[in-house]
Amino acid sequence: VEGKLNEWYANSQEPMAVVIARNGVIVAAKGYGKVNGQAVTIDTPMLLHSAMKPLIGLQLAMYVDQGFIKLDEPIGNYLPDFNTPQDRNLTFRAGHVHATGIHFPWELAFRRLFYFHTWHESLIAHCRREWAPGARYRYGVVGVILSVRALELLRGRNYWDAMERDLFQPLGIRDVLPGGTGFSAESMARIGVVLANRGKYGNQEVISEETYKAIVPTSLKPYFPALNMQYGIGLQNHSQQLGPGSFGHGGGCGTLLTVNPEKHVVFAMVRNGQGKDYKKYRSEVLSWLRKWIDE
Repeated sequence: VEGKLNEWYANSQEPMAVVIARNGVIVAAKGYGKVNGQAVTIDTPMLLHSAMKPLIGLQLAMYVDQGFIKLDEPIGNYLPDFNTPQDRNLTFRAGHVHATGIHFPWELAFRRLFYFHTWHESLIAHCRREWAPGARYRYGVVGVILSVRALELLRGRNYWDAMERDLFQPLGIRDVLPGGTGFSAESMARIGVVLANRGKYGNQEVISEETYKAIVPTSLKPYFPALNMQYGIGLQNHSQQLGPGSFGHGGGCGTLLTVNPEKHVVFAMVRNGQGKDYKKYRSEVLSWLRKWIDE
């Protein structure tokens, strides 16, 4: 696996850092290249992009676990602009599995720095409804934006500040940059260990096993009969990447978290760009890792 990672960097010259853990113990850890003139280590903050979704999903799970909200209650219970008959099925689950039916262009989302403005729920409320919530799937950001805003109102803090206090500090995660603009491979691996260990980190119970089971990828048909697919809360099915039952999420920058909970294996990689032959080498590295854990 390390040989293939070395080959990947030699070919692409794209800086990256990787941490692989098994049973909560680091078995491989290495940084490649330089960022801002400094050698990359497993503690170097790099971009998350959509690999931030597992973090937001775990944050939501903590509120679910504490009884503040339910995955299948309407977001409109917290955001008045969505407390309408047409948004009755716009639940937290619908938001996180990308089934809102609300058209909110990617270009607008990125141009407006979607995770940082308190007025976004009003902007989204005026966007066109293309179908009823739960009727179709389309990957995007709008549902996560609304979920984040509801959590901010519930917690009384900016979501990232709340995440640092409620999730990062107890896990020993430090030196992160706000809003997914800087997160290290070592920090990502800690999130992965929580997920690989069914909600626990050492002697800490971050979320209960019941809540853990509720957020990992599962069939959506019981919740949305029109959606014949599996999806979790910030987690996609990664069985083809790291074996049956595996899940995780990646970002457009190439950052990736993949977890095999049955084998208690975590693969965490951070990057600021995919670079050359990204999909090829990602597939080869995970294939070798899968062979190792199967043996």
